[in-house]
Amino acid sequence: MSAQDTHTFLLEIGCEEIPDRMLEAARRDLAAALREAMASQRLLSAEEEAQVASFATPRRLAVRVAGVRSSQPEETRVVTGPPVSAAFDGEGRPTRAAEGFAASQDVAVTDLFRQAGAKGEVVAVRRTRRGHPAAEVLAGLVPGLVLGLTFPKSMTWGEGGIEFVRPIRWLVALLDDAVVPLTIAGVTADRLTMSRRGSGAGVLSLAGAMDYEEMLLGGEVVADPDARREMMKGIHAAAARAGGEIVADDSLGETVLNMVEYPGCLEGSFPDEFLDLPAEVLTTTLRHHQHCFTVAGKDGRLLARFVAVVNAPRDPDGAIRAGYERVIAGRLADARFFYREDRRQPLASRLEMLARTRFHADLGSYADKVRRMQILVGRLAGLAGLAGEVGERAMQAAALSKCDLATQMENEFPELQGVVGGLYAREEGEAAEIWRAVYDHYSPEGLDDNLPRDREGILVSLADRLDNLVGLMGVGVVPRGSRDPFALRRAALGVVRLLAEGPLHLPVAGALAAAREAYGDAPVPWKSGENELLGQVHRFLEGRVRHLFEQGREKHRYDSVAAVLAAGWDDLADAAARLRALSSLRGQSDFEALAAASKRIRNILSKAEENGVEIPAEVNPELLEDEAEKELHAAAARVGAQAAADAASGNHAAVLAAVAALRPEVDKFFDTVLVMAEQEELRRNRLALLAQVAGLYRREADFAEIVVEGAS
Repeated sequence: MSAQDTHTFLLEIGCEEIPDRMLEAARRDLAAALREAMASQRLLSAEEEAQVASFATPRRLAVRVAGVRSSQPEETRVVTGPPVSAAFDGEGRPTRAAEGFAASQDVAVTDLFRQAGAKGEVVAVRRTRRGHPAAEVLAGLVPGLVLGLTFPKSMTWGEGGIEFVRPIRWLVALLDDAVVPLTIAGVTADRLTMSRRGSGAGVLSLAGAMDYEEMLLGGEVVADPDARREMMKGIHAAAARAGGEIVADDSLGETVLNMVEYPGCLEGSFPDEFLDLPAEVLTTTLRHHQHCFTVAGKDGRLLARFVAVVNAPRDPDGAIRAGYERVIAGRLADARFFYREDRRQPLASRLEMLARTRFHADLGSYADKVRRMQILVGRLAGLAGLAGEVGERAMQAAALSKCDLATQMENEFPELQGVVGGLYAREEGEAAEIWRAVYDHYSPEGLDDNLPRDREGILVSLADRLDNLVGLMGVGVVPRGSRDPFALRRAALGVVRLLAEGPLHLPVAGALAAAREAYGDAPVPWKSGENELLGQVHRFLEGRVRHLFEQGREKHRYDSVAAVLAAGWDDLADAAARLRALSSLRGQSDFEALAAASKRIRNILSKAEENGVEIPAEVNPELLEDEAEKELHAAAARVGAQAAADAASGNHAAVLAAVAALRPEVDKFFDTVLVMAEQEELRRNRLALLAQVAGLYRREADFAEIVVEGAS
């Protein structure tokens, strides 16, 4: 189909301000849904299906699709009916089955024809579905598609209880230069869109679908997020004008990108006296409350300057800058007041106040949680072989870890939880390992955050999360769907990362048991027995383990992850090392043969067990008759000894290489030896030999879990 035969469709949904965190996903989802729906309605030809551009600003979501057919093409399809033997009698006359099928298809019996089917000849009929004009199809398609989009949170408005991310205020729907007559949530589409608030341009009338970006630009709206991102590079020039450099903050950049329609970058200042505040307090005030970037000098220290991305191309009279400076100075004055007031009272003295702060109705106060964390930190330190000074410091940090919840600073700046406590502990002269453990113990919060800096911090962070998981899941708080009010998925991911990436080798099962034991005889309304609860939490953690290994920084294949976990993951640091070694092995020539041999061995052993065959625990060398089985037995013994030594030293690549080197002996065994020999003694001994080899394969990973390309 030539370009002259196709058209361009533009859809814009004008809304009240969409939250920045929802905007990007909404843009992608709308574009994907519209493209898929138009393709399913035969409005797109295959070569033009991908010509979709999507746009988003805080006040609008838009999609433009090029290559739209004028109308749906006619579609002819064959509908099959009953077998010929049932449709016609012995004399060739149509039966009631044929007549009923013809009636159901609204055709005459004479229109039926014969066609080969999977089980013989059947009667069939050709049906032609006529196409409808594109505008007519889109008018019926788009409203349901738009209102069918899902968001983390939606608003309900209007008499019909309409749900969307925010109330819809205007619609644009153009097929080339013609308005498509559709209505969504009581709003009828037109060619009218809105300029940026404050631009003075007001309502804009679009001549056609291809004029969208140019017309909006005239109204000071940059609809393409990538174009806005490019404009936001002006923050660096603004920082240079302020005498420094932007402190990198990609997350803030993406937030601000989705808060403005026309980004303008300006620099401002605040009184130097506020530089006495900790850098974390300054940064949080500027970042979280005003969405401003901090500026640092060449020595890395913060300057009394900031850079703001504003929703305006210019600030000719400085009114916007003055507004930012006034608000920031006020916020910093508040922060300084809270900081000074909090410092009048030692951090540890706030433990008493935690007794009046509820953690959970069934799990007591935060003071109760702190006591459990201290007990748990001690037990985790013992499991990790750190019961000395490290364990003692970690227990002291655990005692202080939640005290900042009772401070004015944390109440005003909840983003600084943990950090505030660490800062106050540092000011009070606590050892570096203690104050850093308090400061860091909420880390990591995602896949990319840094772990706590010290072993003490890792112990406190683990204790905090394990107490949450075991306690909350124990009283019935389990994440379901998108609901996870206590962020247990994040807590589980944190536990997994701490154990997989940190320096401590802690057994998962032992850590979970210690978390449950820390509750002692406290009157908790447990919903299940201890073993059932620990099994539930263990399975929950496994889901996060898979997520980390498949979606984390290294991104391993799903079947490699399954193979490693099947071999055991109680020591997550060891499992992570085995996974890296396995992923490296995948590129080698023997890998697929190794996986195939492992599957074959597992299948043989599984079938024998299903048939009630009792496989001996040891191989009897005197029953080895064939030279191939003798060679395999000797090689397995040799590899087993070497693998044990390599595994003990953590050299997992060497273990896998040694196991892979068994391939010639395994191949020869299967080529020349009949495993299921008629003589029972021989058969059971050969199964024992295969079980020995299977044990070597499963030492590092269960290769039977590997998906071999092209294998059935």
